[in-house]
Amino acid sequence: MIGLLFLGGVYVWRNVSQNGTVMGDSAIRRVAKNSLVLTGFNLVSRLLDFAFALLMARFLGVGGVGNYAFAVVIVSWFEILMNFGLNTFLIRDVSRDRQNAMGYLYGTSLLRLGLGALAAPLVAVVIIYFTQFNNMGRDTALTIVLLTLSQIPSSLSTGLSALFFAYEKAEIPGALTIISALLKITIGSVLLFSGAGIIGLAITSLVVNLITLIILIIAARNTLPLHFQLRTSETRLPCASSTTMNGRGMLRESFPLMLNHLLATLFFKVDVPLLKAIKNEAAVGYYSTAYKYIDAFNIIPSLFTQSLFPVMARQAKQSDNALARSYVLSLKLLVMVAFPLAVTVTFLASTMIGLFGADFQPGTSALIIMIWSIPVGWINSVTNY
Repeated sequence: MIGLLFLGGVYVWRNVSQNGTVMGDSAIRRVAKNSLVLTGFNLVSRLLDFAFALLMARFLGVGGVGNYAFAVVIVSWFEILMNFGLNTFLIRDVSRDRQNAMGYLYGTSLLRLGLGALAAPLVAVVIIYFTQFNNMGRDTALTIVLLTLSQIPSSLSTGLSALFFAYEKAEIPGALTIISALLKITIGSVLLFSGAGIIGLAITSLVVNLITLIILIIAARNTLPLHFQLRTSETRLPCASSTTMNGRGMLRESFPLMLNHLLATLFFKVDVPLLKAIKNEAAVGYYSTAYKYIDAFNIIPSLFTQSLFPVMARQAKQSDNALARSYVLSLKLLVMVAFPLAVTVTFLASTMIGLFGADFQPGTSALIIMIWSIPVGWINSVTNY
C-alpha cells in the first residue's frame, strides 16, 4: 500500500512541478517547497521505521534492542569522522559555485574514503575494549563490523544527497528515504523471521546502503548538470590551487563543521556507551526506546534547516539584513511547533512507550525528561548552521 501511494505521489509531483505550479524563483518558495516535501517524505519514512522498530522489539527483546542501539551509536561516531563535516561544506560551497560541483563531489568522496580508512582502527579498539572488559557478545561485535562497512556506501550517498540539496532539489533524496525504508523493512523482516537477530539487521543496512548509492548515482546523472565521465581531464579538481578545492583546503574548511557535529552527537549519544558500561544492555534498551521518539521529532528541525541552508549560505554573502531576517523567522516557526509537542508528549509518554510492549515501560521517565530538550535543541539546529 505504501509503495503504491509513493508511486502515485511521485507521478503527481512530476506533473505539478513540470507545469510550474510549485516552482518559482523566490527563495521563500524554494525553501517552502523543499521543507514541505522533505518533511512529508520523512514523516512517512519515520512511520515505516517506527512500525519496523515495534516488530524488531518483539523479536529482539529488551537486551537485543539495547545491543543493537549500542552498535548503532558506536558506528555513528565512526560515520561523523568519515564524513568530517563534508556534507555541510559541500552544500554550502556548491550552492555558491555550481560550476565546480563535480570537482567538489570527487574531492570530498576521496576524502571520505581516506578518513574512513584512518578511523576504522578506532572501531576495532572499541570492539576489543567492550569484548574484553564489558562482556560484549560476538553477535554485537560482528554487528558493529557490518554496520561500519555499511558506512562506506552510505557516506558516498550523503555526498550525492548534498549535491541535490545544493541544487535545491530536495525532493529526490526525500523520495529516496521512502524507498530505503521499504527496502529495510522488506529485507530486515525476512532476516528477523529467519532468526538472524541483530546481525541480520546489520546485513540489511549494508545491502540497503549499496542499493541507495546506485539509485542516487542514476538520479544524479539524469537530473543534475554534472559530468560523470572518468577521464583524467574531467575528474581532477578544476581549481587545484584554490584553498577550498584542494584536499587540504577542504579538510581545513570542513574541520570546524565536523567538530561541531561530533560534539553535538557526543553530548546526545555518549549516554548509550555509559549505560552499557555502568549498567547493562537492558538499561540501554529502555533508554534507546524512549530516544526513538526524540530522534523522530528531531527530523523536523533537521530537514527544515537543510532546506534553508543553501539560501542562508548565499544570504551570508549579501550586505543586507536578509540572513538575520531568515534566522529570526526560522526560530519563531520552530519554537511554535516545539513547545506544544513537548507538552503533548509529556502527557502521552506512558502510552507511547507502551506501544513497544510492557517490558519497555521503565523508559517512560526518560522520555518525559528528554522531550524538554527539543525547544532549545531546535533553536540550536538553525543557530549552528
